[in-house]
Amino acid sequence: MRRMTSASVDLSFFAIMAKTDRRMNVGAAVSFACSLAWAWFVDRYVSDSSSSVALNLVLIWAQWGLLLLAGCWAGLRGSSLLFGTPWRQRVLLGEAIPADLTEEGLVQGFSENRAPFFGLLAGAILLSWGAVQLTTDNYLTRYNREGYYATMLRSDAPTEQVAALQQVCGVLAAETRAARPVRERVAHLVANGNEEVKPWAIWAAGQMGIRSVEAELLAALAAGDDAIRAEAALAVARLELPAAGPVLLAALPEVIATPRTARAYLQAVARLRLPAAGRLLLPLVDLMAPEVRVAAWRAIGRSGDLTLAPQVWTRFEAATVPVERCAIADALKFLSTGDQLAAMGAWFDARPRRGTERCAAAALSDRPLRSEARPDSFEELEAETLRTKMMIAIFNIAGPGTDAWMKELAANREEPADLRAKGREILQLLKQAAPRTERRVGAP
Repeated sequence: MRRMTSASVDLSFFAIMAKTDRRMNVGAAVSFACSLAWAWFVDRYVSDSSSSVALNLVLIWAQWGLLLLAGCWAGLRGSSLLFGTPWRQRVLLGEAIPADLTEEGLVQGFSENRAPFFGLLAGAILLSWGAVQLTTDNYLTRYNREGYYATMLRSDAPTEQVAALQQVCGVLAAETRAARPVRERVAHLVANGNEEVKPWAIWAAGQMGIRSVEAELLAALAAGDDAIRAEAALAVARLELPAAGPVLLAALPEVIATPRTARAYLQAVARLRLPAAGRLLLPLVDLMAPEVRVAAWRAIGRSGDLTLAPQVWTRFEAATVPVERCAIADALKFLSTGDQLAAMGAWFDARPRRGTERCAAAALSDRPLRSEARPDSFEELEAETLRTKMMIAIFNIAGPGTDAWMKELAANREEPADLRAKGREILQLLKQAAPRTERRVGAP
């Protein structure tokens, strides 16, 4: 206790402020108010303006210093009230022991007050911290979740901005993606980022569901760098923006020569299920690279234009490239009518159950070129046997009338395993659906 007394007396500012109860009240109130005001300022600055993580750390460390100061003042004032004037005079001011008190009695009293004093001090600091958190909506905790990333997104260094965009779209960053400062900054980078940052910002906007960037995405779709146009198309596909339909269709003839950009546009067209897409794309298919044709047939199928069904069936019968035949079969799930039912049934019956052609999956990665971020893919072709695809197409035409045929296929062990599994799935859907909906099997 003597060491504590000496240390307290050496702090002359504390000694001056501890002279009277009024000064102690003023000191506690001013330090507490300064702590709250600083917290409010740092919260606003970090959330809305700061572009330096290092400066943020300095400001936050200063906040902790003010918290300790406010807590100490409150703890000392509380101790003075609790332990009485002699305690304040001797411990805080270092004044002489009153004549009517003995040294031994005072020291013994100070020793008994030591644990309550430090407990009161710790409690006051915790209360100061709680008041700051309550006043600023928990900003010291929010910094790790959003302030840090918002600051990196405001940085002048493109590498830091790109790193932040990758991190906020990580698996464990769901709360960060929902934070207002982060979403606003990503939207700002979509509109104003440089050529290195902008593709990543567009990618992040699609991942985060930021629909406020619709105008910027439509402008990027219409013209610009191929990498930016591709990412804009994939963001539109993820956000499913109806207004993008006319822009996508107008640009398709222009972009089909660039495989990645064309595939991205076709993914968006497929997601939006544009009725005009099928009639536009069918004459262009033969002009496309093989990997682009797969995406084109997906968009044609999702157009739902049944007037194209005869042409699509004719193309299927004439197809010789396995992957294209698989892609057209996927389109037939959506573009078949009763007029093709007999021909499709005959094709199905004529094909062997064993050794049937298997279609490998195809997908387009939703990420900027040369990135190492976690890919998020768009399906272009489902992995099934060709026989399974045709079974689904026949069911989508004939509907519940195929239940007996479907039971037979699902129970036949000579059929491919994926066909039997899909057959059982369809039978289960038939049991649950009464009446049958218009949704076709295979629709995403």
